[in-house]
Amino acid sequence: MEEHKKFGATDFLMLLAVLVWAVNFSIIKIALREFSPQGFNGIRLFFASSVLVLVLSLTKEGLSIPRSLFWKIILIGIVGNTIYQLLFIHGLNWSTASNTSVIMAMTPVFIAMLSNFLKHERIHWAGWLGIFISFIGFYFVITRQASIFHFSWETVRGDLMIFMGNICWSFYTVLSKPLLDKISPLKLTSLTMATGTLFYLPFAAREVVRLHWNEVSFKAWAGLLFSGLFSL
Repeated sequence: MEEHKKFGATDFLMLLAVLVWAVNFSIIKIALREFSPQGFNGIRLFFASSVLVLVLSLTKEGLSIPRSLFWKIILIGIVGNTIYQLLFIHGLNWSTASNTSVIMAMTPVFIAMLSNFLKHERIHWAGWLGIFISFIGFYFVITRQASIFHFSWETVRGDLMIFMGNICWSFYTVLSKPLLDKISPLKLTSLTMATGTLFYLPFAAREVVRLHWNEVSFKAWAGLLFSGLFSL
């Protein structure tokens, strides 16, 4: 009989990742009191991609990739980082942290549906039931006011942008899966984020240049560093 595995380091790190992502929305909302959305995200993405590329360059893998993957990495980098981040940061700025967290919880649903559509995986009837219930929950989040959610036309706009960002992230996830048979997760993440950041910076350059660096508090900078280093 197979022994039941005890709670280990991997389980702890997975829970830690969930905690980091959960608090990330609130931390960004606090930082956006002093940063403009594009200024914050431009610096955050540049910082995160620089750290990833540095770590990757220190490994034996290096930065080289098969020529056949070049355009695929650029494509998913743009979809999963450039477009997604544009939608995410504006959506979060216009919505609330609680709305965003609930809508982002729909990501596995979109990934499952896209995988089923592309015939990568097959969804069981119970899965379809769960998807149906998830969409009902999403509908109530963006159309009704509850005690933990804030409703206004502005937040609806933000909620819909987060929703569209979820779809972009789902495409990124599903399209990335075949590439992981050829390169490591670290290399794929590093190169797609660096590519996405490169195409994102033109959208953020003006706000980064206009930023009054000395007027930003330590709390806001700490939020940016936390979000860039841990969440991304």
